[in-house]
This record gives sequence, structure tokens and C-alpha cells, in this order.
Amino acid sequence: MESISKILNAIEADGQEAADKIIAGAEKNADELHKLYKKEADTAEKEIMRKAEKNVKEIYQRGISQAGIESRNIKLSVRRRALEEAFARAEEKLASMSDNEKKNIYEKFIEKYSSGEKVTVQLNEEDRKAFGKKLKAGKIDITIEENAGSFKGGLIIKENDTEINCTFEVIIAGAKKEMEAEIASMLFS
Repeated sequence: MESISKILNAIEADGQEAADKIIAGAEKNADELHKLYKKEADTAEKEIMRKAEKNVKEIYQRGISQAGIESRNIKLSVRRRALEEAFARAEEKLASMSDNEKKNIYEKFIEKYSSGEKVTVQLNEEDRKAFGKKLKAGKIDITIEENAGSFKGGLIIKENDTEINCTFEVIIAGAKKEMEAEIASMLFS
């Protein structure tokens, strides 16, 4: 029995030695796999961080760009409102001129824009009442139209089949168009 016991002990010792070798191999293999996966994880982490930093920079640049656009739009809006207000005030100032100032301007318009010796002029109701037949422009025969215009001020010169609109609204609109082009060129140059 002793020999069976020795054989069993030898088998057990051999088994333990084989198990120890297998465990040592498995531990070594596990360490190598751990190192390999750690290296892959570190590489993946670096790539993710690189992409994240790039995205952050792009988002930041877009934010700055968007803020610049919004700031410019706000400035343009304020300038446009100021311009609109200035033109509205100019129109009101023209409409509220004294009768004598208006009469002088209207007579100059008639002299400048009429080409014949006889014209019909349309005025708004207020100016029609104020001037009646008082408009004189050189040797031009001026007839005041019976129907009053629905404009704030200025006049419409009618000559043959031609009408020349010298109302304050049209004059301001023309000046506005010219000035908007100038202002736009200053803003966008």
C-alpha cells in the first residue's frame, strides 16, 4: 500500500506541478492580454480626446463666428432704425415748413422740372388752401388742380401726358435709396 501511496503522491505532485505551470501560464497570458488591451485602450482614449478637442475648438469657433454675425446684425438693425427715424424726421420737417418756405421750394421745383410754358400742379389739401393761385415760376402758366393729393407735402407737376412727382415722400425715398447705397458701401467695405 505504501507503493500505491507513493504513486498517488507522485501523481498528485505531478498534477500540482502541471496545475502550477498552467496557472503560471494563464497568469502570464492574462498579464500580456491586460497590457495589450491597456495599450489599445490608451490609444483609443488618445484618439477620442484628440477628436473631442478638435470638436470643442470647432464649436468654439462657430460660437465666436455666430456671435460676430449676431453682433453685426444688431448693429445694422440699430443703424437702419436710426436711418429710418432720420428720414421720417426729415419728411416731417419738410411738411412742417412755413408756407413761404414751401412756396419758394414748390416754385423752384416747377421751374426746374417743367419744360413748357403751361403746367398743372397737384398739391395736398393744406397747401392748396394756403397757396391757391399764388404760385409763380418765371413765365410758366401754373394751374392748381382741383383734386387735392393725399401726400404730406410737395407737389406733382403735370405737363401734357407727363407727371413729375415732387412729393416729399418721393424725394425722401430717392434720397434714402442713394444714402442706403452709400451707407452699405461704408458698412461692407
